[in-house]
Formats: sequence, structure tokens, C-alpha cells
Amino acid sequence: MQLVSKMQGCKPKCYSSKLNINLYPDMRADIAARYIYSHLIKAIKDNEQGMIADTDSEFLHDFSIAVWRTRTGLSKIKGVLPDKISAKYREFFSWLGQITSPIRDLDAYLLNFDHYKRSMPASIRDDLNPLYELILVKQQKAKQELAKKLDSAKYLSTLSEWEQYLKEPAQQKLVSPNAKLTIKQLADRRLWKNYTRVLLEVGAISEHSACEAILELRKSCKKLRYLMEFFQSLYPEKQINHVIMNLKDLQCALGSFQDLTVQESTLKLFGEEMLNDNSHSNTLLAMGVLIQNLETLRVNARKDLSSKFATFKHEENQSAFKSLFSAND
Repeated sequence: MQLVSKMQGCKPKCYSSKLNINLYPDMRADIAARYIYSHLIKAIKDNEQGMIADTDSEFLHDFSIAVWRTRTGLSKIKGVLPDKISAKYREFFSWLGQITSPIRDLDAYLLNFDHYKRSMPASIRDDLNPLYELILVKQQKAKQELAKKLDSAKYLSTLSEWEQYLKEPAQQKLVSPNAKLTIKQLADRRLWKNYTRVLLEVGAISEHSACEAILELRKSCKKLRYLMEFFQSLYPEKQINHVIMNLKDLQCALGSFQDLTVQESTLKLFGEEMLNDNSHSNTLLAMGVLIQNLETLRVNARKDLSSKFATFKHEENQSAFKSLFSAND
């Protein structure tokens, strides 16, 4: 049995396009942070209506990525904005990420469905069709709920307040501890700290580690990747692209493992739901075969992580990160 690339590795456009944020090394850190967030809110608003209209799943994808990047900035670019501002909008963008995640997951199942079917023996492929119908119903319901939340005062007023805050003139009297740093100083410190955290997490994972540790590592890698994208213009292009690609390779392997883990678990829940609804036994049997296929892929993806970890921890790779980011540690 073999599934096509969409189920085996990094999906097409699994990462959004390169950010085009041009920072200058001597910019005040608080001004640079506002510039980054202004870029991200533009991406959110650019994709908002297309996502609500449901014209293409890429609108939801790009909207969600901009939300996740904003969350990362507010949690990882510390001591730049006033604490009350950071706390308020961290909570808001966390909520926004939570309400968009279910639809993204359901969209992924529908986009992958043809690949699910092709992984099955031809004689039982059509037995999966009731599963597709179930997911479609859940997706449509989730989209209706999301549209209501995006038309709420909580979303509209808070996003507008955030946008207005970012347009306000920069403060002359700096009260946040890192606001008076240059953005290059802050970038070096934050990137090095987050890189060493990822390195420690990679080193702590063994073949006996729980899946949760791997999923946490993926989150740490995602945050480091977003920070590197924010600050990419501050570093020599060839060197920064090299370390981003090394991190991307690890991310794709972790993403494949997580996707398969979540898909396997969720399809089991769907199976229980369909069993309780007295679905046809042929559909339940076909789902059992699909779940078994996903389990095999998940086990293989877990084995593949070892080589990715070794590459990421390699001395040459560590030296590349250190030469870029550790100067102001």
C-alpha cells in the first residue's frame, strides 16, 4: 500500500509564502514590532472576506497562518509592547486561532479524501462515501458557526482596536524593558534562546518518548520558524535561508507525523459516531482498513524522525545557527 505525497510528507503550500518584511538593524524594537504586526493584520483582513465567502480553502489557510504568526510575535517578542496590550491581544488571537482550527482540520480531511480512497482496495473504496458525507456536514456546520463569530462585536471591535493601536505614533517615553533595544539586538537574543530550546527538546526525545513530546516540539519549531521569518531581512540572505531550510526539513517531518496521528485518532472518533448511528457495516470495515493504513504510515513517520533529529543536531548545523544569532546572547 502506498499513499501519494499529500499523505506522506509536507503538503503543497503547507507553509505560507515568504514574508516580505524589511527591517533595518538599528530600528527601535517597539517600532519594528508594530511594523511586523501591521503586515500581519493586513494579511488577516486581505483573506477575511474570501474565507467567510468560502470561495477557496487557501483564504482560511492564509488567514490562520497570519493569526498564528501574530500569536507567536506577541508571546515571543517579549518586553516590547506594554504588558497590558500584549496580554489582551495574546488572548484575543488565541481565541481566533481556536475558532478557525476545526474548519482547517475538516478541510484537510476533504482535500485528502481522494488520497484516502486510492490507498484502499478498489472493491471497498466507495464504502467510504458515507464518511465523506459526515465530514462535509460537520464542515458546513463549523463554517456557519465561524461566520457568526467573525460577525460578532468581540471579533470586529477587538480587531479594529488592534489595528488602531498599531497606527498610533510610537511612544517617546519607553516603559517596556526591551523597547529601547534595536531590533537586531532583540532578534539575536530571541532567535538564539528559541533555537537552544528547540535543540534541547530534540535532544530529549528518544524512541520511547510520548507522542505529546513530539507534538510540543513541533509547536516550538513553528514558533522559531515564524520568528526567523519576521527577522529574515536582518541577516545575510544565504546564511539565513540555509538555517531556515534546515528547520523546514525538520518541521515537515514533524508535521507529517502529527497529521497522521491526528487523522488516525479523529477517524476513530468518527467511526464510533457512525457506529452509534447504525451506519452500514461495510463503511465501518472500510474505515478500519483506512485507519490501519494511517497507523502504518504514522509508525514509519516516527522512524523517519530519527534521521531528521540527527541532521538538525549536527555540529555544522549548530555552528550555522550560532554564527548568526548568538552574538548578543
